[in-house]
Amino acid sequence: SEVGPMQKLLAKADPTPDAFAILSMKPALPFLKNVPPLASLPKSLAAARRVPGLLDTAIARVNLTRNDEISLVLHARDKAAAKELHEVIEELLVGAAEAMDREIEKKVRGNDPIDKAGALYAKRLNRLIIDALHPTRVENRLEFAGHGREKVQSATIAGLISLLLPAIQSSRAAAQQ
Repeated sequence: SEVGPMQKLLAKADPTPDAFAILSMKPALPFLKNVPPLASLPKSLAAARRVPGLLDTAIARVNLTRNDEISLVLHARDKAAAKELHEVIEELLVGAAEAMDREIEKKVRGNDPIDKAGALYAKRLNRLIIDALHPTRVENRLEFAGHGREKVQSATIAGLISLLLPAIQSSRAAAQQ
């Protein structure tokens, strides 16, 4: 019997990660092209609509028990699509960083030094997260990877702190009232 595209991808994949997922865009493209947008995207995210048409396959791999590796590899249709996909992602990352900075600034009340220090810390965390999300382009692939215990731990801690900061700020505001 003939080997399909998914079997070929699985045959090339490292079989040892703790978690592994492959998403093939080819079967979904006709459906995605005919679905009207459920909600209008903000102007800063409009470029995201181009991603499905540029993407062929996405492969996510997590291995925390052996060598502390997290990776996402996006396979574009071809080199030109990979270049455009890279530009779209960079544009989205810049927009995300700017939006996060605006939201942080909204949380600062007056001249409160604790609010200002919290805002500076949140901005620094956001920059670390955004910097870690910049992909590397190789041929028709975009690779997002974090290797080593320190990077994985930093990403985990930054994610947890970004989830906790709003709760801490809310409880502090409630206590002040």
